[in-house]
Amino acid sequence: VLDIINSFTNNNGKIKDIANIALPLGISFYIFQGISYIVDVYRGDVKGSHNLITFASYITLFPQLVAGPIVRYANIEAELRYREITSERFSKGIARFIMGLAKKLLIADTLGRVADAAFAVPNGELSMFGAWIGIISYSLQIYFDFSAYSDMAIGIGHMLGFTFPENFNYPYIAQSMKDFWRRWHITLSTWFRDYLYIPLGGNRKGIVREYLNQFIVFFLCGLWHGASIMFILWGIYHGIFLTIEKMFPTIISKVPRFIKHIYVILVIICSWVLFKANDIHQAINYYKSMLGLYPENPKEFDIYLNFYAGDFIIAIIMGVVLSMPIYPYIKSKYDILLQNYNNTWTYFLLFSIRNIALIILFLLSLMPLFGSSFKTFIYFRF
Repeated sequence: VLDIINSFTNNNGKIKDIANIALPLGISFYIFQGISYIVDVYRGDVKGSHNLITFASYITLFPQLVAGPIVRYANIEAELRYREITSERFSKGIARFIMGLAKKLLIADTLGRVADAAFAVPNGELSMFGAWIGIISYSLQIYFDFSAYSDMAIGIGHMLGFTFPENFNYPYIAQSMKDFWRRWHITLSTWFRDYLYIPLGGNRKGIVREYLNQFIVFFLCGLWHGASIMFILWGIYHGIFLTIEKMFPTIISKVPRFIKHIYVILVIICSWVLFKANDIHQAINYYKSMLGLYPENPKEFDIYLNFYAGDFIIAIIMGVVLSMPIYPYIKSKYDILLQNYNNTWTYFLLFSIRNIALIILFLLSLMPLFGSSFKTFIYFRF
């Protein structure tokens, strides 16, 4: 509350920073896991653990502790007692971890340079081009940054014998905002659905109550991300568009898929301005820049310098391509080839090419670490 009050006051009237307390790392995630455990035990969906080590291991399971996915006790109850670690599963975990590491260090961090440069331009001095390239970069950055952590957590889970739920399913191909939330941070959206929206009455108590329940969910979803008015506005923003879609389902269903996709992408991109901006003033000025209300100026040099860099061009192309379900398609074809040529020289050749590619990807991912140019995960803040 004090943080929000401070955001509306000037420096002279700012409240003493007594709200600047140190929060435990990962609190947003393990608190939700703890709540789900309590509720599931109360409902009788799972049996409570009588082993302190088992319960503590569930709450503080390190691979996904800091930034998800949010794992329910029922998902890993059996694996907490017994796990079978095979060479096949361990290698699968290594491959998934490397994919996540590459997404984070080679794509997300590279795109983050342009996003940070755009939001560093003083209010009212950012051009239309700078604003759009900055927010598009951030939209891809946050997706690859967060999904990268989930990939790495799932990969480490496999290596340790745990099966964590998938957290992303190509959200930028969504055809509606409802579809987006079925694909983005899946474990969070299903948590809010099962432990807040449905207990509040869901859609069972009339249309007005349904809209109210939805606004409550997204208000708290925004607040979950941080004690800031910007996150609350971000949550309400999503609640408004989801409500509009529920109010006019027939009209939306008749819109061509291509138009619906453009609509979702524009809505999502604009929402990330609220997520990235430091305060309301910066967000308003950024929206004005996106509308072309401010001219270009020399202070955008950092944006152009990074925009025309070779690694950024590669990263944004790869970001756009990999945000579509192209990799699963290629992987499915690869798996079919392996099955067709099982225990032949062709099989070993294909298998070797895959492993060599993973090794190269891993070595490329290490380069930013050696240069100390990597950024912390965005969701470490929450």
